[in-house]
Amino acid sequence: MRLQPGKQLFDVVRRRLQALVTNRAAVSAAAMMMGILVAVRQTLLLADRRRLITATEVARSDAEVASKAKSEFLSHMSHEIGTPLASVIGYDDSPVARLAHIDLTTVSQNTPELTEHAVAAVMERLDNGRADHREVVVAPHLVVRGTTGPPRI
Repeated sequence: MRLQPGKQLFDVVRRRLQALVTNRAAVSAAAMMMGILVAVRQTLLLADRRRLITATEVARSDAEVASKAKSEFLSHMSHEIGTPLASVIGYDDSPVARLAHIDLTTVSQNTPELTEHAVAAVMERLDNGRADHREVVVAPHLVVRGTTGPPRI
């Protein structure tokens, strides 16, 4: 039988160990296999830990690159418009704006409420032939994240 990596290998060795323990003559072999099993498990845990450390280092590096890009953008834009620029604000509050390495301050609107008003207006126009202009105001709200600088006084 070909042994498989990871948890499957661990399970195969454990099952074989349990089978050996039932035979009294094989107790010493079972003890030896138990030692091997413990070593295999420790190796697997160490490999998992190394993968986690590597992923953390990559995420940290990505965050540092994004932070540097954000700072360079603010610096460049401040120079272009001739005034200090301390904040960048988006308008759609998309899932991308919420990502940790972007962390974009956003003006957010209640999309379900906007959709209700739009559908109601279309239905009213189709059902009643309404052609007059109607204004609906849905109040937005500011979602403050990492691209907002300190207030200027």
